[in-house]
Amino acid sequence: LPGTLSVRSRPGANLWLDGRLIGALPLPDLRLPPGRHRLSVTARGRRVVTQRIHVTAGGETKLAIELIPSRQRRTSLGLFWGGGALAAGSIAGLIVALDRQQEARELLRQREAGSLSAGERDRYDDLVSRRNRLRAASAGLGTVGTLSLLVGALLYSLDRPEVPGLYGEDPAPERPAPKAAPSEIMAGPIWDGDTVGVSATARF
Repeated sequence: LPGTLSVRSRPGANLWLDGRLIGALPLPDLRLPPGRHRLSVTARGRRVVTQRIHVTAGGETKLAIELIPSRQRRTSLGLFWGGGALAAGSIAGLIVALDRQQEARELLRQREAGSLSAGERDRYDDLVSRRNRLRAASAGLGTVGTLSLLVGALLYSLDRPEVPGLYGEDPAPERPAPKAAPSEIMAGPIWDGDTVGVSATARF
C-alpha cells in the first residue's frame, strides 16, 4: 500500500525524489512506495534543501520547506546596489566638475579681456585644478561601479543550484545546515565639498 507525500515550498521550485526531477511546485500529492526516500527542493538563487523522508504504508507525509537565498545571490545583489551607488557618485562628481568649469570659463573670459586681478587668476587656477580632480575621481567611480554591476550580473546569472545524488551516489548523512554568516557588500560615494571618493565594506 503506497503512502502519500505533500510538499509545499516556493512556487516554481523544482522537486527531486531519489535523484529524479518530479516537476515544479506546486504539485498534487504524490503516491510513493513505503520506505526511505531522498527529497531535494531547488530554485535559482536559493540554497538546496535535501532531506531523508520515511514513507509509511497508507500514511501521509506533509512537508513545508523554506528556501533561503544563496550566498552567491546575496553577494550579487550587494554588488548591484554598490555599483549603483558608485554610478550615482560618479554622476554627482561630474555635475560639480561642470559647475567648476563654468565658473572657470567666466574668469577666463575676463582674463582675455584683460580685467582679471591677481586674486582672480589664482581663483581660476584653483578652479581648473579642482575640476580636473573631480573629473578623475568621477571616472574612477564610474569604472568601479560598472565593474561591480558586471560582476554582480555574472554572479546572478551563474547562480544555479546543484542537486546532490543525481547520479546515484548516496550523500553524506544529513545534519542540520549551519547558519551561513551574513554576506554583505556595501559601497557608497563620499562627497565633501570638492572631494569625491568611495567607501566600501565587505563581510562574508
